[in-house]
Amino acid sequence: MKSESAFIVLALCLSSSFIVCSKGASSNCSALGIFSSASNPEDKNASLVDGQSASTNHYSIAPYDDYNLCYYYTYDMVAHQLVQSSFVPSTSYFVHSGGNPSGLSTSSSFTSIGNNREFVSSTASYPFTSSLYCESDFRFYYSSYGEYVDRYYRGTTFFVNPYVAITAAHCVFFDASINGYDDSINDPIFTNYFAVNAYISGSFIWEYAQSVTIDSRYFSSQSMDFDWAVVRFSEPIGNYVGWYPVKANPLAAPNPIFVSDSVHTVGFPSDRGDQETLSEGSVTSLSSPFLNSNMYIVGGNSGGPILDSDGYAIGIVTRYYNDTHYGFGPMLDGENYSLLMR
Repeated sequence: MKSESAFIVLALCLSSSFIVCSKGASSNCSALGIFSSASNPEDKNASLVDGQSASTNHYSIAPYDDYNLCYYYTYDMVAHQLVQSSFVPSTSYFVHSGGNPSGLSTSSSFTSIGNNREFVSSTASYPFTSSLYCESDFRFYYSSYGEYVDRYYRGTTFFVNPYVAITAAHCVFFDASINGYDDSINDPIFTNYFAVNAYISGSFIWEYAQSVTIDSRYFSSQSMDFDWAVVRFSEPIGNYVGWYPVKANPLAAPNPIFVSDSVHTVGFPSDRGDQETLSEGSVTSLSSPFLNSNMYIVGGNSGGPILDSDGYAIGIVTRYYNDTHYGFGPMLDGENYSLLMR
């Protein structure tokens, strides 16, 4: 049982922030680079999306017209366009196999670091290449100084087919005007870019996503029930890094997940220098849509896969309890699985 003083923390890591425009400058000014390493993402010269005001987030979206449909929003980070779509959600059990098209090594080696965690030494081996270090850039207007600010957040994402990865919704849609910039308004925005550090042809390089998709209920309320996002790439990055097998609706599977079953995640926790880390534990409770565990989770693990003992992705790490660092997140279901396969 959690102590009454415990509270839930996002497993997202703030990398840095930087004021990018002086007062009166246009909204499409270039961001100033804050990275000294050439291996980090470059500024994409992204502008504020159409429909977003200087101080608050106002996207023009049509209201629901059929509550039997599931609505979701896709933000194209190249065209800076937001599109609403819908489909009939499914409650069926789905499964698809993993992929290692480039024939990466499957050998593994680890170094124990305590709290049932291990450094992944074999970062260029499958399936560890399928969990990727990711970065988002949230740009917002800081009204107190009349300037635009870029805030860079880092987390984890994982591939599930050649063109598609999954992460936490708060890694791509977030109210970054907090922690020193709070405007007392709940005004989340989409990230200007979403970059992943992918192992391609023998080296790690940064690749940029084409679009991100989130559930409309996360868009409207940031409900942690729907804290997942589908990330699409214009190039088949998964053919290089591989992808995890997936079980959607694991509670309905022929061999369903149970309390006390083993689970693990592979991510990039900030307390370990963002080095790829395996965190192991077991299921402590199942309360749809959440899978609760005793895996040790910190900032930077957000968006990582919750994997069962067979290595199937069954959920997404999104949060942890501050007193124990035990992590949890929503399970994959027929809704987000359908989006993955579209």
